[in-house]
Amino acid sequence: MLSKQIADMYKYEKETQMQKVSYLRRFQVLILQFCNFEQELQKTFKDVSLKCDVSNNCVKLEGLCGEVIPASVQMREFISKIVKTEVRQFSKLLQTFLHNQPVYMYVNNRLRERNVIGVWEFSKEEETLTVFSKSDQEAVKAAHLIKESVIETPVVVKNEARPLLTSEEWQSKAKEIEQQGEGLIKIISEADKSQIIILCTDKWEGVSREFIEDFLTENTIYEEILNLEPGMMRYLQMNCADAITKVGTQLQNEKGNVTINNTGIVVRATRTGLNMAKLSIDKILREVKHQEVTEVSKNVSDIESFHTWQNFTQGEFFLKLKETKIIKNLLNYHLMIYLFGFCYFSVHLSFNDIFVWFLLLFWGCF
Repeated sequence: MLSKQIADMYKYEKETQMQKVSYLRRFQVLILQFCNFEQELQKTFKDVSLKCDVSNNCVKLEGLCGEVIPASVQMREFISKIVKTEVRQFSKLLQTFLHNQPVYMYVNNRLRERNVIGVWEFSKEEETLTVFSKSDQEAVKAAHLIKESVIETPVVVKNEARPLLTSEEWQSKAKEIEQQGEGLIKIISEADKSQIIILCTDKWEGVSREFIEDFLTENTIYEEILNLEPGMMRYLQMNCADAITKVGTQLQNEKGNVTINNTGIVVRATRTGLNMAKLSIDKILREVKHQEVTEVSKNVSDIESFHTWQNFTQGEFFLKLKETKIIKNLLNYHLMIYLFGFCYFSVHLSFNDIFVWFLLLFWGCF
């Protein structure tokens, strides 16, 4: 009679519904959830249900008393086989970023797409990511996928662009970029370190960096001084001031201006504006130099014409002078001949002959 009562009580307890709550660590609850461990249990204990409560870090087993207890034992055996691997140098910034719900969901979806089970935790005060999974191989795969999925990229900012990092224009642009990423981009400005930190998922890495670099290129103001010779500067100040001012007006869309001082031309503008200004100023300088060359050529031409005239005049003068000397020599030569002849023959000639001789002498001189 007693044995029958015990048997009936055991049968009653075995067939009585019960619920068993087991408190576990968060990663254990998540792995049971991701692995659909309930289906694995129901292969042996078809009437047992398993509910994972991640918010309270517990698991609830419900079913017949005779099945819940051995199912709980099987669950504990599965949990004991969970392994882990560590990823070093996983920055605090990335850890915080990975906690954001959109980022968390994105990484989990990537793991599911690859049929990889992986749950992560962070070590306090350390830049270490700990990844848990069912096996060593799967834990390593999960660690690599997580590390590839979230990226920290520093963008070095030039000294000329540092003032932009505290401007309202940049704050607005950073917010706009983050909104385009729908929670998968975070931008951190560090003006004191002259850098911008981009935290994003892998698909946004190139695009977000391009957005930032384009903004810096379009809005950074550079200053360059075009040093010129004093003579050229004076000429520009006196004759080309309006043309230089016009160049500055054309740079308004590039946030630029152009000024002239005694030593050179000062240009302040974006990189695009700076190149535009240099081309325009170079054109002005080439026109000025062309005018100088034209004037010098004209002056040289005038000087050459004068030298040609001078040389011709001097040549003509010396030619006439030379001709005069030759004529004088000829006259002297003829005169000597006639005088010699007169002296030689005067003793033998008559008066009429001497008169004819003088006539010949006079005709020879002219």
